[in-house]
Amino acid sequence: MACAMSLDDATPKDLKHDWRNPIYRPEMCQEIQEWYKDGVSDAEICVKLDISRATLYRWENERPEFAKALEHGRSASMAHWQILGHDACKGERKISEKIWMLNMKNRFNWREKVELEDCDHFGLNRTVKELQNLIALHKKFERDY
Repeated sequence: MACAMSLDDATPKDLKHDWRNPIYRPEMCQEIQEWYKDGVSDAEICVKLDISRATLYRWENERPEFAKALEHGRSASMAHWQILGHDACKGERKISEKIWMLNMKNRFNWREKVELEDCDHFGLNRTVKELQNLIALHKKFERDY
């Protein structure tokens, strides 16, 4: 028995979407915006769209509108977590500071800054000054060949 519809004639709504057969729909761009506002990660977006991470990244590379939606959504997700942190600092919300900080470091590449003035007890200021002097001395005798 022949299939009544070929893949060439099918629209995305006619084909069954699942993780084995991911089908891109333009309305996904709007859907992910709403989800990212709640602070979800790319992994959670993949689960909600029923796609793999590889598919998410492929669509991001192939479809400019999807890439823009992801970029905007990721910013919204980070903003969600920053607002949560601000609220906790103001005492308006109780959170685990350690878990919050681990989330920010791991998901958004946050790093702790160490100010040079704060490191004086390690002798780093002296070491940095010595390195700066060595670089200046080297540049003084540097020649173009």
